[in-house]
Amino acid sequence: MPVFSIIVPVYNVEAYLRESVGSLQQQSFTDIEIILVDDGSTDNSAAIADELAASDQRISVYKKKGGGASTARNLGLKHATGTYIYCMDSDDIVAPGMLEQLNNVFDTQGTDLVAFTAVSFLDKDFAGADNTVPDLSSNFYARNFLAEKKYTGREFYQCMTDENNFVASVCLFAVKRGLLTQQQIHFHEGIMHEDELFSRTLFLAAENVYFLKQPFYQRRIRANSVSTRNPDPHKAFSLLTVAEGIEELYKKYSITALRDDSKQFVRWTIDWLLTFKERTAEYDKVLRQLLRSPVTKNIDIGFKTTMHLKYKKFGQLQQSLVSMRMKLGLRTRLKSLLRMNTSRQQS
Repeated sequence: MPVFSIIVPVYNVEAYLRESVGSLQQQSFTDIEIILVDDGSTDNSAAIADELAASDQRISVYKKKGGGASTARNLGLKHATGTYIYCMDSDDIVAPGMLEQLNNVFDTQGTDLVAFTAVSFLDKDFAGADNTVPDLSSNFYARNFLAEKKYTGREFYQCMTDENNFVASVCLFAVKRGLLTQQQIHFHEGIMHEDELFSRTLFLAAENVYFLKQPFYQRRIRANSVSTRNPDPHKAFSLLTVAEGIEELYKKYSITALRDDSKQFVRWTIDWLLTFKERTAEYDKVLRQLLRSPVTKNIDIGFKTTMHLKYKKFGQLQQSLVSMRMKLGLRTRLKSLLRMNTSRQQS
């Protein structure tokens, strides 16, 4: 049985997969299994995965037709046999000594989970919207306010939320597989941002978490990645699903920060829906779920916002109503003046 099971969802990353998996193969700690789960790639990613597996017996490949990273990770968890689980994205890379240091911490600290930091870098062909370049000077993943030490899971979560710097990425920690199986923790399938719910659930279930102030993970920012591609209503559905899941955690743990997080995800759901200029069947489905969801009652959407969500032309309607009121007001005033003038003439 290997010490680490590393789960890597794969989807249309032919330009990056060899480099990503290579950073795992070159680890100084070698007692590992690498589980590649192809999610129905339409490029050469699946063939590259097979090629890598043929050259390294530590690599296994599983294939499925769509479903997203959450289903791919769950399939990887199903086949994992290692003592510890680590999830990695298939376009990023990790530092050569990462697994060796993580193993040392697990051995010496007796912790359920070891978390660490990351740095971001731009892909050589990156081109953002309107050719804008992200500012990488401030590192959200660093969490400099945290000390390098052991926390209870609840303390770890609370420290990050207190600083408004909760980092959900599952690529920034390794965890005991036994904790996942005992607590029956898995990824919520069919949504984006599944990390947000999975990580909160896991941190609060963990007896303790050790935080390493080491930037082991290198996140690639590229065009057309899940985090940079154009929006659709499914993202709003995902945000609302996360809000509902976090609300369930609040009911279980009674941590005020969880209720605040749930509210924030509802607000992000609304903000995302407001960006759409036209209504579609999928948009309407998400909107109905939003308006009926119990978590929506925790915030005051307001009449104006509700109208904007229901009627995409509400802004134009408002302008028309204002114009009508002005015209009606002018007509009423003219009629009043005419009556006054007629009255004076009669007197």
